[in-house]
Amino acid sequence: METQSPLIELRDAQKRHWTSVAEAWGRWYDWTERNFAPLTRWLADQTGWRVGANVLDIGCGSGYPALAAAAAVRPGGTVTAIDISPKMIDVASKRAAVAGLDNIAFHEMDADMLRFGDESFDAVTCVCTLMFSPEPARAGNEIRRVLKPLGRFGIVVWDEPSRNPFSMLLVDVMSQFVALPPLPDAGAPGPFRFAAADAFQAIVRSTGFSTDTIEDRTMMFEFSSVDAYLQIVSEVAGWTRRLQALSPDDCSWLRD
Repeated sequence: METQSPLIELRDAQKRHWTSVAEAWGRWYDWTERNFAPLTRWLADQTGWRVGANVLDIGCGSGYPALAAAAAVRPGGTVTAIDISPKMIDVASKRAAVAGLDNIAFHEMDADMLRFGDESFDAVTCVCTLMFSPEPARAGNEIRRVLKPLGRFGIVVWDEPSRNPFSMLLVDVMSQFVALPPLPDAGAPGPFRFAAADAFQAIVRSTGFSTDTIEDRTMMFEFSSVDAYLQIVSEVAGWTRRLQALSPDDCSWLRD
């Protein structure tokens, strides 16, 4: 019996995961857009979402930040949004249609295998995606290849776990009640893969970019209640069933 390569297995597992949480990310899109507004403004400024620009968004998920970019580059500009999950593409494309954004095109595609010609885009954004890539250096080379001369890119990755209470607060508490998947080893695909600035910088420089600037951006996420926090984080992480399996007493302790 023929076995798949580890890279193919990893890609398939990631596609299954993001497909399983696509509807949840769609439900909480408005929350994402509102709380990520400072990051949106930074991306627009740093990568140049000007009128008439052609922008590529890698790992568009349920539409962030691709939809914001599409609105910013009109008239005359276009956004190409890619994701590995066909369900994410479906969720994002429906939201774009509702918003009347007819200058955005969606494609199912891997970050490290871009099916676009050289020097196709004025700007590339990649928000919380590169850290999950099976081959981040190859993805970085692809970003450089499709950028036009003097084109600009904005890549966003998470900082250290201790500086990410959005997810780690629930992880630390829930791990006392249920078995959660362990955090990936250092250097392996996962949310904190490029938490160390030198690791991130090494990837960027290995692709041949002539300049790079790394900035720390502090963001504050707002929730209407503890229950809202638990619901949002558990749904987008795919932990809803684990949360529902807790006893009433454990749920009460968790909320306190």
